Amino acid sequence: MSPRFRRSARVLPRPSKVKPEPQPDLKLLADAANEAAKREGAQWFYFVTIMLTLAAIVGSTTHRVLFLEDPVKVPILSLELPLRGFYVAAPAIFVVLHFYLAGPAPSDGRQGPHLPGRSGGGRGRHRSA
Repeated sequence: MSPRFRRSARVLPRPSKVKPEPQPDLKLLADAANEAAKREGAQWFYFVTIMLTLAAIVGSTTHRVLFLEDPVKVPILSLELPLRGFYVAAPAIFVVLHFYLAGPAPSDGRQGPHLPGRSGGGRGRHRSA
């Protein structure tokens, strides 16, 4: 028999008994994402509103107001705040609100383990299809 027609002793691999991953409930995931987006949207609206109000107050402060230490006026509420108190408290309030909004956000942009069907908190490599 020629070596060309000799059967090779190739062994076929046995099929592995890997359990299929359970499919996540997409409706539940979508509801959780929509609820989180509503909360985040409201928080960002309040943050931008406060930021614009602070910018309007700072922008309307003139050299005369600084020199005479007149109170600053809040444009929409028609309040007068003490000059020194405003310029001490406003940056602190702005920084605290900024870190309140930016603190819980995941650094890689994916949702954490609080969504059902996810484990590990979004760590590791992202599997693309």
